Amino acid sequence: MLNKDGDAECACITQCEDPKDERLMVCTKANHTYTSDCEFYQMQCWCRKNDERCTRKEALIDTIDYFGRCQSNKKNNFESFFFSLNYILVF
Repeated sequence: MLNKDGDAECACITQCEDPKDERLMVCTKANHTYTSDCEFYQMQCWCRKNDERCTRKEALIDTIDYFGRCQSNKKNNFESFFFSLNYILVF
């Protein structure tokens, strides 16, 4: 996208299509379900730009784990995810 000065500028996806198919939902490593990968990447973009629509700052360091709704019996492993991330950043 070009800004008013004609320079290239990254822009967040304005609207994601609702896939209406639960298999297209994504579950993140933090065990958070998004309706689509588009919605997940949109959230990351908003958070990178400090947009008021960013409702999950942790999305910046979260990653997609698998397609489909997060399993309710899956242990929330966000703390271990943070530990792994901190370990990687320290070393």
